Amino acid sequence: MGSGLDDTLNIRQNSTTRLQITSSRNESLVLNIPPVPFMGPVSTELSFDGQQWTRAPDIVYVTSPVTSEIVPSSGPENGDTLVTILGQNFVPSVAIDCNFGSSLSTARWISSAIMTCRSPANRPMNVTFTLIASGSVIVPGSRKMFEFLPVLELTSAFPSVATVAGGTQVTLLGMGFATSSKGYQCDFDGTRTPVKWNNQTHAECAVPDQRVGRAEVRLVSNNGQLSSSIPFEFLNRPSIDLLMPSIGSRFGGTRVTVMGGPFVQTPQAVCRFDRQNVPAELTNDDHMVCTTPVSPLAGSDDVQVDFAFSLDGQTFVEGGPPYRYHQMVFSSATPLAGPISGGTNILFKGQNFVNSPRLRCRFESVIVSAQWVSSGEMLCRTPMSPTGQPMLADISVTVNHQDWFAVGARFEYLFAPTISSIAPSHGPENGGTKVTIFGTGFVESKLFRCRFGTSVLAATRFESQESVICSVPAGAPGSISVAVSPNALDFIRADVTFSFYKSPSVQSVSPTHGSSGGGTVVTVTGTNFIPDSSGAAVMTCMFGEKVMPAQAVSTSMILCRSPPSSSGTVEVEVSANGVEFTDNSIAFKFDDPALIVDIYPSVGPAVIGG
Repeated sequence: MGSGLDDTLNIRQNSTTRLQITSSRNESLVLNIPPVPFMGPVSTELSFDGQQWTRAPDIVYVTSPVTSEIVPSSGPENGDTLVTILGQNFVPSVAIDCNFGSSLSTARWISSAIMTCRSPANRPMNVTFTLIASGSVIVPGSRKMFEFLPVLELTSAFPSVATVAGGTQVTLLGMGFATSSKGYQCDFDGTRTPVKWNNQTHAECAVPDQRVGRAEVRLVSNNGQLSSSIPFEFLNRPSIDLLMPSIGSRFGGTRVTVMGGPFVQTPQAVCRFDRQNVPAELTNDDHMVCTTPVSPLAGSDDVQVDFAFSLDGQTFVEGGPPYRYHQMVFSSATPLAGPISGGTNILFKGQNFVNSPRLRCRFESVIVSAQWVSSGEMLCRTPMSPTGQPMLADISVTVNHQDWFAVGARFEYLFAPTISSIAPSHGPENGGTKVTIFGTGFVESKLFRCRFGTSVLAATRFESQESVICSVPAGAPGSISVAVSPNALDFIRADVTFSFYKSPSVQSVSPTHGSSGGGTVVTVTGTNFIPDSSGAAVMTCMFGEKVMPAQAVSTSMILCRSPPSSSGTVEVEVSANGVEFTDNSIAFKFDDPALIVDIYPSVGPAVIGG
């Protein structure tokens, strides 16, 4: 460079080698420098006539620099990124510029293998990077790519919490990230961890261990650029003490309260049932609520799975109480009818019955406690009719007061039957007396029962809703209670009793015959007669098929008046209730009445005797 320079100027090196001018200006020339076999300074001379030569500054020949890498290969659009150029043969005597697309930045020599320069401002894009020597020569092999990125900005983190133990994988979302994660770091209040993966909007890194509390997280680029910060929460590791309930339907949908803590509400808080995660909802600092998913073993009615909890959706608290998926199966329920006042004990049979403190039965909307008997049996006592009137009520059962299993049967609420009287009210000790029970609310059913004392029998015949006939069993002499049940379980009793007496027998009659016109007073002797004075029964005599009132004089004698009858012999039996008569009998003969046709003598003295 100088003045008065043009392409007529002669230039030579080492007094012999002529250099070719490729372009010229008044103050500068561009020369085509031939290769030389050595490195170092070479003398240079100038001449306008080719005879008179003027000494110019020496040209120094150096080994051609080689560029292997630029670090970082990206930077923010606002520039000022310190870019390190790694390579060989860098010398301080050669002026080098960094060219970012079309923008130059002066390079600073550090060593023969390192130079640095700062990136200019440029809109976000990929540009070609080269080294320019002496203002115009592109250094061979220096062509690289440099990416201008939008300014680093974080918008969110997922998860946004982690336990103080660290280790949680966090995804940072934002803008201006490089497509390569090399050199990027996540900064948690000064503690940094490397970025494992990223694209232009996502970066992933591991959370370090940290103290409890709020921290600011930033993304640090490979050129040291800090992004905007977003809050991140470090939490104590919670514990799990209890699940309530710890059992629920295999179809899922059970709301389970997790007791333990300390808990906080986070968007990533989840409960894990086996390998299925579901969102968790904070109730307070020691209660969280989760809704169970479907059982992992869809075909099983009963399966226990491991339960775990996580505040960040990644690091789980394990080793807590297990959860049990369950379904009861019902095969029968008896009885299925009872009074509207309730109190009927229903026996359920089936499979997978659980001895749970929350075992309940529900009749329509009314819930009552249940009693577990075994895995195949349980009991429930019916409440009062939900409507207070006769009705059919759907029955369902729960083990957790949430999930209700339909029994597949309905309970019939009935008006309770009443007893007003019975007839007869007494009978022989060998039983068999057919007693008509009078009252209200009698319903014809296979389960309708009569009870005499402690003996329960099916009804013999239904007459109407006001009367039913039952056969009395055998019993010892004395009085017993009478009750009826519409379901073979709930018995309704009244102030009505049935009395047993010793079966009477007949030993003789006197006279043994009488007029067919009737009216003969017959004395019957035998055993176990019930005297009238006792008031316990009314004795009767039966002549053939005609029943006549009797006067019971004692336990062994009664008096009967014979009825009118045709002539002939009939059997005489006795009864203490007018229904059952003695098994044995005595013959009594009805004679035709005597006919008087004449008397002789027909006259005599008025005074008898001599």
